Amino acid sequence: MLSWSIWRPFSSAIRTYEKLYMLSLGADALILGVMLASFQLVMAFVRFPGGYIADRYGRKKIVVAMTSVYSLAYFLFAIAVDWRWALVAYIISAFCLIYQPALWAILSDSLPPERRGVGLTLASLIPELVGLAGPPLALFLVTTYGLVDGMRLAYMLTSLAGLTAALIRLVGFRETLSKRRASELTSMRSGYSEALNYVSKHMKPFIAFLALGGLAGGANGFIQVFVVRYLGLGLDKWGLAYLLATLIWFSFITPSGVMVDRLGRRRSAIIGLALVSASLTAFPTLLPRSSNHYIMWLLVPLLFSTWFGWWLQHTATEALQADLVPRALRGRVIAITALVGGLSSALSSYISGVLYQLVGPEVPFFVCSILAVASLALCAIVVREPEEPHR
Repeated sequence: MLSWSIWRPFSSAIRTYEKLYMLSLGADALILGVMLASFQLVMAFVRFPGGYIADRYGRKKIVVAMTSVYSLAYFLFAIAVDWRWALVAYIISAFCLIYQPALWAILSDSLPPERRGVGLTLASLIPELVGLAGPPLALFLVTTYGLVDGMRLAYMLTSLAGLTAALIRLVGFRETLSKRRASELTSMRSGYSEALNYVSKHMKPFIAFLALGGLAGGANGFIQVFVVRYLGLGLDKWGLAYLLATLIWFSFITPSGVMVDRLGRRRSAIIGLALVSASLTAFPTLLPRSSNHYIMWLLVPLLFSTWFGWWLQHTATEALQADLVPRALRGRVIAITALVGGLSSALSSYISGVLYQLVGPEVPFFVCSILAVASLALCAIVVREPEEPHR
């Protein structure tokens, strides 16, 4: 929580104008789709060896080492002269996220099954509270120094904060994998054979649901571009709308965790996807191109419902995955599911960029809304929660 709290305000500031910064470096919607897809694709594949390392050599070492390198990648974003530099920075940072299975495993290992929904939520609560400073910081930097120079400063600050977070993780993290369990793994091939056998026997419906859900996420990367570049909302008004939506979303973080534990993982995921589908449909159908003031006050609830829907679906999915997977397999299975989700998300980002650029800005939102409904239906029909969750 402390390491995330140091990092989150600055990473949140970056997210406020990130896609618009890429366009200012010369990218268009199609190139932006390729950039996002490249990041997701590399991240999906590096998690595979990352999961093995987490279960064979432990969680802490890889988290600390790669957090440090990942932080340095932000300097490349800060000095990028065009979108090609940013693409390289995306690829480097995606490679460094080889540590994510270990981070997710160490968090899941530390939570009892009956408290995983609330635990996963509370682990993010304080960082997200501190992260509320991000959008106003981004708004200040961009309005004071302009979009490009303001974002360069934001990336430099994020890099310094990330290095601080790496130091905190070095000092404060405790290893959760026992040496006995780690010694049971002999090679990555045999280790993943065991994990794949488990996934094949026990998690096929979950994998299908995860893949379809990833396909529904591509339009998320184009909301900034759609609202600012297509609808014409000013940078300052976008920043204000982003801040207000973030404040409302934050107030629902804890209730979402309680919902996941009380309503169940499956029902919570269904509710989240229903919100996502409705919100994605509303972006191109309800937001006008004429009045900036009118757009902003419609935009705030749409941003909130989109974020809250995805947050609820993500929390429910993470909790369900922890319930389904034994601790000794958790790192490798997380890597497998991340590969599936990453491949589908990369495909969705690329297709969304093609549709936005070549067919029409509204089209990705409608397509992803339909896919969210399909994922919802699949979850309702085939996904089941285990009678006895794994600890």
